[in-house]
Amino acid sequence: MHRLPGLLFLFRWRPLGCNGNDLRRWTLAQARGILVLACDERPWFPKHASDGAYRMVRFENVGVRYGVGPEVLRDINLHIAPGSFHFLTGASGAGKSSLLKLMYLALFPTRGKVEVFGRDVATTHRRDLPALRRRIGVVFQDFRLLQNLSIFDNVALPLRLAGEDEKRTRNNVSELLDWVGLGARLDDSPDTLSGGEQQRVAIARAVISKPNLLLADEPTGNVDDRIAYRLVRLFEELHRSGTAVVVATHNDALVRRFSHPVLTLTDSILYPSIAPVDNGGCVGVDISASNRASQIKAEAAGGPAVRRKLG
Repeated sequence: MHRLPGLLFLFRWRPLGCNGNDLRRWTLAQARGILVLACDERPWFPKHASDGAYRMVRFENVGVRYGVGPEVLRDINLHIAPGSFHFLTGASGAGKSSLLKLMYLALFPTRGKVEVFGRDVATTHRRDLPALRRRIGVVFQDFRLLQNLSIFDNVALPLRLAGEDEKRTRNNVSELLDWVGLGARLDDSPDTLSGGEQQRVAIARAVISKPNLLLADEPTGNVDDRIAYRLVRLFEELHRSGTAVVVATHNDALVRRFSHPVLTLTDSILYPSIAPVDNGGCVGVDISASNRASQIKAEAAGGPAVRRKLG
């Protein structure tokens, strides 16, 4: 299988250590808005994962509303399998960011059931939520870089919080920043970078720890097509190493260039593409009967048909 040159560390899977001090430092970093990985005890799946029933993310009849307004998401039924890759599309305001927030536990549903890594978030104690979040890498639209740290230190932060060896940290961070085109800017401050360059730093920080699940909210919105293609290839390499990836994007041309299943949000309803349901936890989206019913109703009212893979 062809691999991207210069990113060999992505394939050297090795668990990162985590102790009480690391966890406390991670909690502090998380309070600053950083939801990238800290300690990773990969693989972390329930014992029943191999039976095909396990999903990294599972939504059952989920609805979300803010205040007393209408639901921004309704009747969402979604299973994200370990090691899968999906694009999430939809117009501005369709609810893509809200859907991603549900996945990384920054938002909780108004109704329905959400499971992350086999845990029902409604019955999971608040003190246990950080352990789930630490398995998720997030690329935010607003970057959330720490301005008092250099570019290098921003990307190295998750590894240092996890107690990773400093020599390995320096090698891996330098390697990744070289690959995203910022190898000559290691010591610069984030505020000296353009929006697109900050986006690349945020992406590097999210993937450096090789999370179980990567969620990217418009990760290519501030870069040109050449860099956008390169970044999606980076996500694909992480995906091939076992990470499940969900990329929210407006860039239809980019989606068509890659043969991954597409989820589309329209009028608060999720329309999954037709993709094979996995037998071993590695492929695609499961479309439940209730989701099909919602689609049929929407289509009867003039909504879009269920989309197949683009391209």
